Order: sequence, then C-alpha cells, then structure tokens
Amino acid sequence: MGIVNKYLGFIFIFFVASCTSTNQLANTEQIRIGMTIEDVCNVTVFQTSITEDPCFGYSRFFKDNNALVLYNSNYSTYLVFGNVTNSSFRKSGGTYSKLLLITNSFEEAEFFIENLISKG
Repeated sequence: MGIVNKYLGFIFIFFVASCTSTNQLANTEQIRIGMTIEDVCNVTVFQTSITEDPCFGYSRFFKDNNALVLYNSNYSTYLVFGNVTNSSFRKSGGTYSKLLLITNSFEEAEFFIENLISKG
C-alpha cells in the first residue's frame, strides 16, 4: 500500500508541476489569434490547471458586439472572441468564433470590444 501511495503522490506532483500558464501557451503560440473557442479549450484542458484555464473560469458575453471574454479564475488572462452568436458558447454559440485578443486586463478586453469590434 505504501508503494501505491508514493506512486500516486509522484503522479500528482508531476501533473501539478507540468501545468503551464495560459500566458505561456500564448507565448509559445499554442494559443493564437484566429482560433475558435473549441480549439482554445482543447489546448488548455490538459495543459493548464483549473485556476489557469479560461474555459473553466468565467465569461462575459457582449450581445451588441457578438463578442465574448473568457478569463481564468485567477484573473490573469482574458481571451476576447468575436463572431459569438449567443452566450451559450459551449454549444452552438461559439461554433464560428474567432480569437481576436489575448490580454492580461479585463479593462483592455472591454475597451477592445466596445471600440474596435463593430456592433452586430
């Protein structure tokens, strides 16, 4: 039983240590402008911790601009997607989405949406 616990502990430590930040994924272009929400979430789900993953964090839908901001629960990364048809982005709303901006500030994301994305 002791060997099993050590083995599981090693796997847990390896998993936690191998998690990358969303910013690192952007810097290495594993997440890049033009990707869909689904593509971004497929990258982040196995490479980031839950607190780093914007797909498991929070979202804000800007209906007038057909835009969505996904951000992680530690508030360090904000992803702005355009062409999002509704707030149900995990279903059909994000099918034709496109990543437009990666930033570290909600204010910058909001400014980008309100001033640089045309109203739908």
